[in-house]
Amino acid sequence: MRDRGQSSVLGVVLCLAIVLVLVSIVAGTLLAFEPAAPTEASVHITATVDSTEQTIALTHHSGRPLEPERLGLRISVNGVPIDHQPPIPFFAAKGFASGPTGPFNAAFRGRWHAGTTATIGLASTNTRIRPGDQVTIRLFDNERIVERIRISV
Repeated sequence: MRDRGQSSVLGVVLCLAIVLVLVSIVAGTLLAFEPAAPTEASVHITATVDSTEQTIALTHHSGRPLEPERLGLRISVNGVPIDHQPPIPFFAAKGFASGPTGPFNAAFRGRWHAGTTATIGLASTNTRIRPGDQVTIRLFDNERIVERIRISV
């Protein structure tokens, strides 16, 4: 009877030792790997649309700075692209009020950093934005989409 009791205790001790060895191997393996560092910080941009003034403002909140010369902007209202899309950067363009602000203006120098707002105004020759419309804004950097924003006016 004594041998039997010792075998049970020995079996439990061996099982615990095996579990501890396995846990330490798994923990060591997991701790050896570092998460991959992001190659490029994502960009967070928000939009406001004013149907009274017919303006669209985009604010860069966080992420890497953007080069205005590499940007593209596509705007749709209720799923339909507006008649004239803005060339970025510009000063005067068909379908838009002259003198966009911030990085959308051709006179802007440097990069579009967090904390900066860019605005454009739609001319009366372009699509009109009305209260209740859904506006979709897609911002591209070298043809790669940076941000897609949908906003109800």
